[in-house]
Amino acid sequence: GQIAAHFANLGIEVTMFDMSEEVLKTSLQTMKKLKPTPLAIPTILDSIKTATYDSLELLSDCDFILESIIENLDIKKQLFTKISPFVRDDAILVTNTSGLSINAIAEHAPKSLRSRIFGVHFFNPPRYLPLVELIRTNYSDEKLLQKAEGFITSALGKEVVYANDNPAFIANRIGVFSFMAVLKHAEDFELSPDTVDALTGKRIGRPASASFRTLDVVGLDVMKNVVKNIFDNAKDDPWLELFKLPSWVEGLIEQGALGSKTRKGIYEKRGKDIYVFDTGLADYRLSDNTISPIVKKILKENGNIEKSLLALAECDDPQAQFLWSVHRDVFHYSCYQLEHIADTVRCVDIALRSGFAWGCGIFEQAQLVGWEEIRGMLLSDIAKGKTLGSVELPQWALNCSYVYCEDGAFNPTLGTYVPRSTHPVYERQLFKPILAGEKVHEQNILLESESIKLIDLGEGIASISFNTKMNVLSASVITGIDSALDYLEENGFHALIFRQEKEHFCAGANLYEIVSAVKLGLLEKEPGLAAKAKKKTFEVMNPSLPKLGELTSVRRIVGLLQQMVMRLKHGKILTVAAVDGLALGGGCELLLHCNRVVSSMNSYIGLVEVGVGVLPAGCGSKEMALRAYTNKESDDIFPLLAKYFEQIAMAKVSASALEAKQMGYLKADDIIIANPNELLYVARQQAIAMLESGFKAPQDATFKVVGKAGYANVMAQVANLYGGEFISDHDKLCVTEVAKVMTGSDVEENAIVNSEMMLNLEANAFIKLLSTEKTQDRIEFMLRNNKPLRN
Repeated sequence: GQIAAHFANLGIEVTMFDMSEEVLKTSLQTMKKLKPTPLAIPTILDSIKTATYDSLELLSDCDFILESIIENLDIKKQLFTKISPFVRDDAILVTNTSGLSINAIAEHAPKSLRSRIFGVHFFNPPRYLPLVELIRTNYSDEKLLQKAEGFITSALGKEVVYANDNPAFIANRIGVFSFMAVLKHAEDFELSPDTVDALTGKRIGRPASASFRTLDVVGLDVMKNVVKNIFDNAKDDPWLELFKLPSWVEGLIEQGALGSKTRKGIYEKRGKDIYVFDTGLADYRLSDNTISPIVKKILKENGNIEKSLLALAECDDPQAQFLWSVHRDVFHYSCYQLEHIADTVRCVDIALRSGFAWGCGIFEQAQLVGWEEIRGMLLSDIAKGKTLGSVELPQWALNCSYVYCEDGAFNPTLGTYVPRSTHPVYERQLFKPILAGEKVHEQNILLESESIKLIDLGEGIASISFNTKMNVLSASVITGIDSALDYLEENGFHALIFRQEKEHFCAGANLYEIVSAVKLGLLEKEPGLAAKAKKKTFEVMNPSLPKLGELTSVRRIVGLLQQMVMRLKHGKILTVAAVDGLALGGGCELLLHCNRVVSSMNSYIGLVEVGVGVLPAGCGSKEMALRAYTNKESDDIFPLLAKYFEQIAMAKVSASALEAKQMGYLKADDIIIANPNELLYVARQQAIAMLESGFKAPQDATFKVVGKAGYANVMAQVANLYGGEFISDHDKLCVTEVAKVMTGSDVEENAIVNSEMMLNLEANAFIKLLSTEKTQDRIEFMLRNNKPLRN
């Protein structure tokens, strides 16, 4: 069901087959309840057609047929025989399996289908995890295989990795081994699950859910089946005996404590407290995520696990030895299995990055640490009997000094380095992220500072990226964008694309910079000697906090932001936003004012400023009042204005780019694509097409607002929210200011306003709210805890 939903999200016509209408109905209903939701918008379910096996003639209209039934070879054989008469000659047929041999499936299929059958393995949840493993068979038609790769990559937005036809393929084979190594070494070093999770999450470039929390999310019963699949089907694996869950995990499964879905697994939430199953106590206790000071120091001083690994290996602390042992054994296992599961080291590393969200693949990690160093330490530990396996390293690993170079990634079968695929679909992926040691993309850098980078893309088009954490809009980023626009105008450029090189489009304004300015007395006035002295004292007293940039008043920062954002919409340079991930607050305001937006489906867009006690003051409140006027379906502005007001007042964020269109944050002619790696290519093509068609930036025109009558109606909504205790006193103050700005404040209904007036309202309301103690508390709480404070 979730795979069908993924297709439907992307506008692909889908027919979902099952045994009965009742089963189909249940499957669709289940998708409504899943978290995270597989649906870009709830109504996407209405676009999924359903059919039973009595209507197999419908297959004749299908270009791409995906089978995902029970993991039983005989049943699959029967199904392929049954559908054979209805499959078009040019249709692709893929089987989504994680356990059965793809060659065995193809071999037992009708001869007319064999060359068109390939294996695929979508990672769950398919909407969010980009990895798809593609498995060829001995019968595969290479042209059809290439067609499938192109479709899965571009239309479905996936990262395709070719896997060999071996049990669990690539990602699960290595990723599950990694979990088993964690379980074994946690037991050997007597570390509790919460301590292990404190060690194996973000601190080492892995997901925040780390190890045991991930098992809870996956489901202990599901994990048991995955582990059993490898144990049952990989009998020649020298580490086979490791693929058994420890007895305490089996005990939790028997008790029905399966993880998140049963609200109890390795962890259990009781009220606001998190309890963890302590293997020593054989019972739950309060979770304690502390780690040893020496390990914390090593990881902090070195900055990442790659730079820390050798120091951890030499440290006697049990937690340090645990981390080294896990990484060492996963490296050992990966070296041994490489020839069996994949063509190159690149396939393994991309599979771990895209399927398990590792920040760094196991082979690129070894290259960063030092291939010869880590190999030498591994060989020493094998000789001492410290490793989980005693198998010798394969000859290729002994001969290598590195596995990535400018020529490509190492292929152990060929004994050489092979470049990335030349499939035409990858021509759409400009400046695609590379792995450590691969050839670096050449960039023609026009301007670069600590805050921004401006790159020439050719044909009078440039792209800009930010160098701040989560790409936030600091004062220096704002002025950097203005400087970039000046440069482009002065040097004959025509278009600018906003495209980030790091995760997320833009998480908003730099809150730390703003609240620090307030604390230094720079809300309205520009800094003097006293403020500069206070800043210096502050930095001396707080060496661990980020350094503050050049001081300026909040009033001036807001003015600079508004000026820059208006320039994006009405200036001489065509602007395109290439959006992926979070586009919140100021990031949303930025894209609202670009002349075109190209967004990946999994973009989360919203004006969330009320959550930190302020309001959109970078032209966002003005723009949504304007869009209420321009997008209205009748002469009455209020219905749409009320909708936009509620979105801002409740700090709503879209669950997808498709929902962002419904919310008015994306325009009808903005583009939504599947693969974020294609954003820059599509954005550039959009810029070229717009320029060739004679695009002219819109003039800054006047528009009508709902005025005092609309304000009274909006405040009735606010009164209902306040009376129902959905909002606090300070929430009420914040949304009242939003209402004043969006309705035009004290003007008559349908009064004509201009941007200057609306932006002054924004700025004044922002300063008013920022001057309150509760707003400052909200901002500081958000900075400390990364979640909003309801005060």
